[in-house]
Amino acid sequence: MARNEFQHVRSGEPLQIPAATYNAMVDAAQAHRNRRINLAPHGAGFDSLFVYVVNTTGQLLQRFSVVGLDGPSETQNLDVFCSRIVFKGVKPQKKHKGKFAVLQQDAANNMVVRACVYGATIAKVKTDSGSSEPKFCDIKESETGYLVSGGSGAEVLWSDSSSQERWSIIRIGSGGFTIYKGKLASKCSAGASTVKVKPEEGETITVDVPYPNDLKECPEGHLCRYYADGDDWTLLDIACPKET
Repeated sequence: MARNEFQHVRSGEPLQIPAATYNAMVDAAQAHRNRRINLAPHGAGFDSLFVYVVNTTGQLLQRFSVVGLDGPSETQNLDVFCSRIVFKGVKPQKKHKGKFAVLQQDAANNMVVRACVYGATIAKVKTDSGSSEPKFCDIKESETGYLVSGGSGAEVLWSDSSSQERWSIIRIGSGGFTIYKGKLASKCSAGASTVKVKPEEGETITVDVPYPNDLKECPEGHLCRYYADGDDWTLLDIACPKET
């Protein structure tokens, strides 16, 4: 009769673990670990959310590099799309301010790794020479090696003051920007990169449009919301009335 590989051992008997039994135990432990990673990820941060990101920058990225999130990597196969969240990681551009991830592993081009998209993680933050400890940070266009002080993408909880590119602990998703309200000061064209806005108080300002392809033609006077983006203003949305 074939030996039961998972037979219980009586008290006092010598413990002899067959190779098949030991391998099954390792497989079960690995499967349990994978489920924890997929369902409740944890790692360098605490109370953080980790997802998978495929490196599509065309270059090798080191751990704690910064990538812009450019939508899901799979848009054709519904089963693959629903099985696991995988974002396309790209070189950050202006539209990725506040919409980025910090890699938790080294990533060769086209490699899928875990990345932090919310909560606390380690990252490098570059500051101006002689500046005080940064309070907030965000992406720099085309830069994957570090974030820059200012903006509103993440709060800096702590940073090393020994250099301009500081190792820091940041908290993504706790941006400190204020949302302002105003009205379009003039008609805006579909796909425009900027719009003229009359704030509730003060003179007319120029507001950048982060997603020009999504902007529809809107007449003067429509309500809009925007926020400070360093020394510039960035559009959040335009409240166009529904057609009747």
